[in-house]
Amino acid sequence: MEVKGKICFVFMLFVAILLVSATLSLGSGELGSKYGPSSTEPGSDYYACKLKCVKMSGGVDEKLKCRNECEEKQMQKEREKGSGFGSGETDPDYRGCKAECEKIPGAVESERLRCKKGCEDYHDEKQKRERGGGQGRGGGGQYDIVFAEETQGLRKMVGECHQSCQGSQGEQQHPQCFQSCIQKRLQEQGRRQTGDTRRPETTPRTDKPYRQQSNNPYVFEDHHFTARLETEHGNLRVLQKFTDRSELFNGIEKYRAAFLEAEPQTFVVPNHWDADVLAFVANGQGTITLIEGDSRQSHNIKRGDLFHVPAGITAYLINTDNNERLVLAKILHSVSVPGDLQLFSVGGGDAESSYYNAFSIEVLEAAFGVDRESAHKMVGQQKLQQGMFKKVTEEQVRSLSGDDKSRGWPFGDRKGKGRGTHSIYKNEPSVANENGILHEVDSKDFPDLRDINVAFSLFNITQGSMAGPFYNTKATMVLMVSNGGGRFEMACPHLAEQGTRGGQINPRYEQVSSELRRGTVVVIPAGHPVVIEASNEQNLEVIGFGLNSDENEWFPLTGRDNILSQWEDEALELTFGFPASELQSVIQKQNKKLFFKAPERSGPTLLISATITLGSSESNQEMMICKMKCEQTIGIDQEDEKPRCIKSCEKYHKEKGKWEREGDRGQRGDTSGSERGWGNDRQQRYSDNPYVFEDQHFTARLETEQGNVRVLQKFSDRSELFNGIEKYRASFLEAEPQTFIVPNYRDAEALIFVANGQGTITLIERDSRQSHNIKRGDLFHVPAGITVYLTNTDNNERLVLANILHSVSVPGDLQIFSVGGGDPESSFFNAFSHEVIEAAFNVDRESAQKLIGQQKQQQDIFKKATKEQIRSLAGEDKGRLWPFGDRKETSRHTSIYKNKPSVANENGILHEVDSKDFPDLQDINVAVSFFNITRGSMAGPFYNTKATQVLMILNGVGRFEMACPHLSEQTTRTHTGEINPRYEQVSSELRHGTVVVIPVGHPVVIEASGEQNLEVIGFGLNSDENEWFPLAGRENVLSRWEDEALELTFGFPAQEVKRVIQKQNQKLFFKGPARRGRASG
Repeated sequence: MEVKGKICFVFMLFVAILLVSATLSLGSGELGSKYGPSSTEPGSDYYACKLKCVKMSGGVDEKLKCRNECEEKQMQKEREKGSGFGSGETDPDYRGCKAECEKIPGAVESERLRCKKGCEDYHDEKQKRERGGGQGRGGGGQYDIVFAEETQGLRKMVGECHQSCQGSQGEQQHPQCFQSCIQKRLQEQGRRQTGDTRRPETTPRTDKPYRQQSNNPYVFEDHHFTARLETEHGNLRVLQKFTDRSELFNGIEKYRAAFLEAEPQTFVVPNHWDADVLAFVANGQGTITLIEGDSRQSHNIKRGDLFHVPAGITAYLINTDNNERLVLAKILHSVSVPGDLQLFSVGGGDAESSYYNAFSIEVLEAAFGVDRESAHKMVGQQKLQQGMFKKVTEEQVRSLSGDDKSRGWPFGDRKGKGRGTHSIYKNEPSVANENGILHEVDSKDFPDLRDINVAFSLFNITQGSMAGPFYNTKATMVLMVSNGGGRFEMACPHLAEQGTRGGQINPRYEQVSSELRRGTVVVIPAGHPVVIEASNEQNLEVIGFGLNSDENEWFPLTGRDNILSQWEDEALELTFGFPASELQSVIQKQNKKLFFKAPERSGPTLLISATITLGSSESNQEMMICKMKCEQTIGIDQEDEKPRCIKSCEKYHKEKGKWEREGDRGQRGDTSGSERGWGNDRQQRYSDNPYVFEDQHFTARLETEQGNVRVLQKFSDRSELFNGIEKYRASFLEAEPQTFIVPNYRDAEALIFVANGQGTITLIERDSRQSHNIKRGDLFHVPAGITVYLTNTDNNERLVLANILHSVSVPGDLQIFSVGGGDPESSFFNAFSHEVIEAAFNVDRESAQKLIGQQKQQQDIFKKATKEQIRSLAGEDKGRLWPFGDRKETSRHTSIYKNKPSVANENGILHEVDSKDFPDLQDINVAVSFFNITRGSMAGPFYNTKATQVLMILNGVGRFEMACPHLSEQTTRTHTGEINPRYEQVSSELRHGTVVVIPVGHPVVIEASGEQNLEVIGFGLNSDENEWFPLAGRENVLSRWEDEALELTFGFPAQEVKRVIQKQNQKLFFKGPARRGRASG
């Protein structure tokens, strides 16, 4: 560590020590009266006076006034002695600072003098503040705090340490906790400043924090709106992301809130969003029209109406009133980049406001089958310049409104599941003509696709033809080129600046394009229109994996059945600014569907394409293209560089052949010699194209001598654009022979392949336990939130599993939840207070300690098992059915009180509504729960397997506790160097209007005060196939464990553990704990 860095660190540590002593003296509220002065203060009259102030009754203002009086008396004494109170030598803080400068090891005299100069500057500024602050700033020691916080950036550090230590058990533990917290954070900051980024082998754990609502990332306060579209006839304002509060909520970041306002007699031009929209008519009246596939549906709307527009569905809106403004309040659920809302419009102002403009004119001519003049009517400068919101005539209002023209909303019923395997050629092609064939497979054909939310497509595009333009409503499509070559174009709002003209805000779209060849991978986000072209020499075969594909549809933008053909004439005219008859002749000219003849290309494109036929193999073709680029891109004045460029092409070709022969494509180096792209300035090159992915790397997640888990980095390491598919991760698990992996669950779906060895896996559901023997070559699925334990039953072979995981909370963040496996901190039960555990299981403290106390065995998640235990855990399969619940038939709507309560006893009632009762919930993936908790009672602990739950307090007051791995050091090492999960308690007081977010898998308890019932409405986001599992009481998941699993996990005989688990005979709702040391509620 450099001397200069040490000086900076020592000075910061000194300032922090002043903060600690001053903060512990004053505190906030009653803090000072509890903890008294620092033990290092001398016994002078001045400090005795300050001590008296600290101990006096009253609030902060009275204590600060008392302290100011002490300082005035001291200043008077110093003046009487002939020296100023503000002189440095009489200030103990200043003397302490200088003393620290003298102690710096290895410093030369000049460095010590510089350190002392810093002390003098600090002291001078402190005195200036004291003289000019008055009682309005608090006086004395509080100036020290303010100055240190502002000049050293410690305000956040001090506040966080206060919050983390606020719940320390016992008043005497708070000062030690606070000082330890400050020192730890300063040490970490010192390492960063001096370049030492090493982490300590162990991380000391402070007492459980009692997280206050004001600093609790799970509790939300005010949010702010920003303008998204704005013209004189209307505007759209969107609320900031949920993640403005915390990055922990990336998983529900897809949800946004917004207001749309349209002036009287205003038309909102047709558009679609990459988001589901649930809208409430807060004021006014109008007509909304939805275009889906081969149908158009119009609905009159008025104040008080609620309606839903699915993602990707084109809609247009009109305010039919002559006087009233139309106001819509919206909840939007994005289906691509979480929380990023992209608007796709085909017009509404200047040409750049249309996504058709992002395609080349040749593509549009070919797609619509018209000449250039006609195609320009779709993308050329439009006649009307009013933006997305357009003033309409009374005749147009009458034509666009009137009685509802359709009653059914575009909610497609999900059909039943198929069984077994499925060939992509089993069914007839979805689309087929001389220009191409499309085969599709979804979860109706192969049920397992539903569980990982993936669909499959195979495009076979005839040479010289193209597919599209089209877009997917909900799926992000990963395209993999399996044969042939070609090109793609995509309309992309991400790469375009949102345009403004005349004070109006309009969307912009840029073209993203790339050459396609065998092995190319391209990502097409939801809602983005795309065209895929085949070269003139051979067919193009493309495999498509649609991620997040549940209820996805693809919509053609040209050709037969294109969505524009369903628009009303007035909508066409208002959007494009030409007579409807002229536009209809353009829209209806192309009579084919999806696959069309591709445009004729000229210039460098044809030259490159022609060279492909010269070589005898694909690799030879690549080398010739590379050499040709050397000839084209190097100028005359750089002729000597051409041989070097050509030599690099040959070297690349030779090395590539070696890679292919060795089968190790992962060792590829720089491919810049074969630069992609077709020479257009607007195209994105392969080297900087965020839609193309390269190598990924693994990192250790759990590690002991008996086994380990290694996880691949996130997809979003390549680009933040892919946060929407960042939920997918890859990993390996290895377990040594005769090793037991204690019961746990994850906030992720897992599709697992047994790469080596054999064993037994057991899955625990609410009312069943299913065990399966597994061996090399087996493939199996573990749903998110399902408790599972695993045994390597072999005496010699290591068990190796290769996994694909789909996280269901924070995209790509994988949390493991365990109830044991070593020291107490490895159990999420330990995150709850003793009183809660005692009440939940209805046992005394001694019994509860068997679940959360120091456990006997210290082998962590991976445990060595005896031969007898192995024999008991293995054997024949104990269950053949996997936990794939069939989706039942849906009805149209329901009341929350229509069905009987899910759970009811004297301590509380739970009502639940999901998509079976109200089908619209399925489209936005939300379920609803209503808790009525009797005063003095509590609900839980329980957890949700897939849903992130937003709780809103409607009536009453109370408290919640939650076990949270996010706030702990997940990879803290034990004394043996092994890695274990950790859980911290998050808690907060609850009152009317409070909002709390409970992430997937996090065990939670909700308590009602002793004075009144607590009513809570819960919205389960991402709730498809969610279940909640109780962790105590009747039907709790622990009651389904085998005896050996209980003994290996908790380290006690199974019968003793069962007595604890089975003691509580009620379900979900229990009598609450007796709270000591605070008022009830």
